[in-house]
Amino acid sequence: MDEMKQAIAFIFRLKGKKTMPRDDFKMTVSMELHWFSPSEAEQFLEVAIQTNYMATDDDAIEPTFNVSMIDIPIDFTPAKSLLVLPEKSGSPEANVFMDIVSAIENETKQDKQTIISRINQVQSEMNIEIEAAALIIARECELDTNQFLESVKNCVIVKGRSS
Repeated sequence: MDEMKQAIAFIFRLKGKKTMPRDDFKMTVSMELHWFSPSEAEQFLEVAIQTNYMATDDDAIEPTFNVSMIDIPIDFTPAKSLLVLPEKSGSPEANVFMDIVSAIENETKQDKQTIISRINQVQSEMNIEIEAAALIIARECELDTNQFLESVKNCVIVKGRSS
């Protein structure tokens, strides 16, 4: 199981929220759970956003996956290695999820939170990768998804190899 997903799921389940302010997230990670220092908590949040495990809209953040579907060990504590961006995050696939969300937002004028919630719902119902769920929602909104297909395919392949 992916440790980043476990850490994020742990925090959101603990708080019982689907979204939260960035500062609440950082305070939970550093002051409440004592996983990281305050500066490391900021770093952890940025890595989670840049690797598309979380989406941000102004001050609010939310997971890009269904936290209830993640198994978390009882004695879970994340490793400091989560504070470093993985090598592959610089690839075009790293931003495909947010690119699709932005395209949907521009076309439909819906807010990001509504779009991501719908994507999370499809991901949960179909048990698929978040990028594939985003493509489904984009098609439902009658967007041309051809520009995203190759990146989503590569992203899903990479995730499949790492699980």
